[in-house]
Amino acid sequence: MPQTPPRPAAHSTEAAADRIDAPTPGVLTVLLLRWGLAAMVLLITLGSVAVSILIAAGLTYGVFGGSMGLSAWVITIATPALIAPVMTWLTLRLVLQLERARADLDHAVHHDPLTGLHNRRYFMQALQQQIRDAAQTGVPFAVAIIDVDNFKAINDRHGHLGGDAVLRQLVQQCCAHLRASDVFARIGGEEFALLLRDIDRAQALQCAERFRLAAQAQPVAMPQGPQPVTISIGLALFQQGMHHVDRLLRLADQALYVAKRNGKNRIEIGVAAGAEVA
Repeated sequence: MPQTPPRPAAHSTEAAADRIDAPTPGVLTVLLLRWGLAAMVLLITLGSVAVSILIAAGLTYGVFGGSMGLSAWVITIATPALIAPVMTWLTLRLVLQLERARADLDHAVHHDPLTGLHNRRYFMQALQQQIRDAAQTGVPFAVAIIDVDNFKAINDRHGHLGGDAVLRQLVQQCCAHLRASDVFARIGGEEFALLLRDIDRAQALQCAERFRLAAQAQPVAMPQGPQPVTISIGLALFQQGMHHVDRLLRLADQALYVAKRNGKNRIEIGVAAGAEVA
């Protein structure tokens, strides 16, 4: 039975700014999540009792000019005090269940079930938004395509469950080197993508090198013996005029192909036609 993947600690990229299409929860939901079910039931019950007292006293003394005896006050207070907690608890529990189901669905839509990383859909949305932002602000960024070297041989030797274990450990080791603003995603079988925001060429190379070293830092323990893991990385830097994700990803893919051709376990940078190489 497959293990439930841990969510990488570096998923601070799930902050509100990165939630590409997540709906905004209502005020009631926000308060319920912040204070909890019991506190909200108590608060609404007290409010119901207060409203009942105001209405009863206002009508009795202000409109009809009468007075309220002890039994009337008991009914006025006891009725909402008994009914409100039950109805409120049932209603708010349903709201809480719906919010949790929505959050679980949102996580499933945007995440890879094996590694817990963002998935291709989320990454493409984040990259498209980053291209729009960079076109307006001029802030540089880079994209890396990462591929596990010789992954077919790993699967052939250890089976698909062994290959899954390799991917999970690789993700854990690499996530320790993520910045808070980075978006790390699994976009294919053994292929990953990394969005590096607000970064120049030298810094992007440093980040990619940290990933490369992290991947091979610790072999994966297997019944057949330790399995070394290396990765190849294709890096592409955003340039003004790149209005579509395809062009940037094509550069990164071409760089990855060069890295594979030149011996694997290395980093190559894709250079756009007419661009100056630093």
